[in-house]
Amino acid sequence: MITAEALSKSFWRAGEGAAGVFAASRGDDFWALKDVSFQLEGGESMGIIGPNGAGKSTLLKILAGIYQPDSGRAVLRGRVGAILEIGSGFHPELTGRENIYFAGRLAGLSRRQAAAHLEEIVAFSGLEKHLETPVKFYSSGMFLRLAFATAIHIDCDILLLDEVLAVGDAAFQEKCFLKLQSLKKAGKTMLIASHEPGKLAQMCNRAMVLAEGRVAFAGGVQESLAYYARHFAPGVPLPLSQSAYFRAIRMTAPGADAAPHAGGAIDIEVEVEFKPGQSPPHLALALMDSHHNILFSANTLERELPPRAGALRLCWKLPPDILNSGLFWANLYVIGNETLEEHFPKIGKFEIPPFGNLARQVESRFHALHIPGGLHIETLK
Repeated sequence: MITAEALSKSFWRAGEGAAGVFAASRGDDFWALKDVSFQLEGGESMGIIGPNGAGKSTLLKILAGIYQPDSGRAVLRGRVGAILEIGSGFHPELTGRENIYFAGRLAGLSRRQAAAHLEEIVAFSGLEKHLETPVKFYSSGMFLRLAFATAIHIDCDILLLDEVLAVGDAAFQEKCFLKLQSLKKAGKTMLIASHEPGKLAQMCNRAMVLAEGRVAFAGGVQESLAYYARHFAPGVPLPLSQSAYFRAIRMTAPGADAAPHAGGAIDIEVEVEFKPGQSPPHLALALMDSHHNILFSANTLERELPPRAGALRLCWKLPPDILNSGLFWANLYVIGNETLEEHFPKIGKFEIPPFGNLARQVESRFHALHIPGGLHIETLK
C-alpha cells in the first residue's frame, strides 16, 4: 500500500543573526529527511518514533502530498486520509456544522457524502449543543474533538497519523484510541508517528526509529521501541523481553494473602532474576499512587551488590501510617552512570482499604500524608 524509496527533503536554515535583506546569505541547507525507504503492506500498522526534529512530520507530509521530496519517490495505492495538524482545514468563522462539510470537500467528498457521516461525527465529538456555533468560540479541547472526529470518519484505505494519540482529555484520548483500534481491525493501513511507546506497542505490528532525518532502526515494534528507549529516551518504559539485564521480575505485594491493615506497616518485596553473565546493576524502587504521582523511592546506590548474583530480592519496609487508603503501584528502574537505563512501570500493586477513623478518611481523600500530633491548636480568647 505504501512504497517509499530513498526519500530526502532539505530546508533552508537561517544562520545566527540573519534578518531582513541579508538573511539569504546567512544560513545553510539541512536535511530534514535523508534516504528513507520502507514498504507497508495492506492492513499493516507501522509506528514512527524518534526525538523532536527527527523528520517524522516531514515524512508524513511528503506521503500526504503536502511536501515534494528533493529526491526519491513515494507511491501510495488507495485513498489517503491524513491527520497531521488537527484542525488545519477548519475556518474559524464557520460553525461546527459548516466546518464538517468544509473538511469533507477538502477530502474530496460531495456534500451528500459528507452529510452521510454528519450524525456519526457529531455523536463522536460530543458537541451536539455547539454545532451551530462558530469554531472561533470553541475551547481548544472542543476544537480538537470536532477536528479529530471529522477526520477519522472520512472513508480511506490509508491513514497517516501524526501525534493524534494525545488529542483532548483523557476520556476522549481513550475513545480515539479505541476508534483507531477498530479501524485497524477493519483492515486499514496506518502509519502512526507518536512519542507514546505504550500506545504504539498496542497499535502497531512494527516500527521505525528516525534520528536526524535518517532511519536509525527498523523492525518489530518491541525491538524498535527498545532501541529508542536505550538510545534516545533513557527511562522510557521497556518491555521485559527487551531488557539487557532481567529474565524475570516478581513483586510480592502487601496483602497478597490478606488485605493490609489501614495505617499498618507495609513490606514490599521484589525478586529480580538476571540474564546469564550479567552483573547486578544498581536498582531503584518507586511507589506511585493511582494518580501517577511518585510518593517515595529507595535505591541501591550506596550499597555494594554481589557481582555474580543470578537473582536478588529487594525488601522495602515502609513505616506505619505513611500511606493513605487507595491503590498503589511499584515501579522498578535500572540506574547506570547516573542515568535511568531501563524502566519497568507497575511491576506490582496493592490496595490500602478505607480507614475506620473519620479524620483519616477525610485526610485520605485529600491524598495528604498523615503526621500524628502535627496540628497544634491555640486558644486566642
